[in-house]
Amino acid sequence: MKTNIMKVDYMDINKSGDWYVWNTFCDKCGKQFRNHKVHSSTKPDRNEKDYCLDCMRKMLDNYAKVN
Repeated sequence: MKTNIMKVDYMDINKSGDWYVWNTFCDKCGKQFRNHKVHSSTKPDRNEKDYCLDCMRKMLDNYAKVN
C-alpha cells in the first residue's frame, strides 16, 4: 500500500517537481519497507499490491509446495 505520495524537486516538496516519493507498507503484514527517501521518476501505481520481502518469500515457498 502506497501512502503519503508527493512530487518533489530532489528534497523539497514541489507540485511541479520531477520526482515522486512515498511510503510503502506490505499489503499482507502491514510492515513498512520503503520510505520517502527513495525517489522515482514514474508515478506510483496505487492499485498495485505491495509485499515485503518476508511475505514474498512465504508466498513463493507456498507456490513451490503446491506446484
